[in-house]
Amino acid sequence: MFDIGFWELSLIMLLALLILGPERLPGIVSTIGNWAGRAKFMARSLRMQVERELAKEVELKEGKSGAAKKPAPPKTPVQEAAEAAQQAEEEALAAASDKQRDAAAEVKDKPDERAGKE
Repeated sequence: MFDIGFWELSLIMLLALLILGPERLPGIVSTIGNWAGRAKFMARSLRMQVERELAKEVELKEGKSGAAKKPAPPKTPVQEAAEAAQQAEEEALAAASDKQRDAAAEVKDKPDERAGKE
């Protein structure tokens, strides 16, 4: 985009130092850096928004033309491990719930030992 080499950048910084002085130069450079960062963020945001809108239009056109949907991408090992862990957690919770239910039923079925001692 810009064809600025080392020597051109050095000349610009030297002129800025002479014109602005050493007191104000760091603040100005910081402000320019913030502006450049904001401009870069806005450009990236705009590009992503345009890509999303184009993807939506393509999906709508594919849906209207009756084209077959793409198959889901294959799962990564991390996704498979996460699903297996989630399934194991659900099974453990179900087993614990069953044990809790059984223990509660057992307590209800037993006669109260404290009542018999009094």
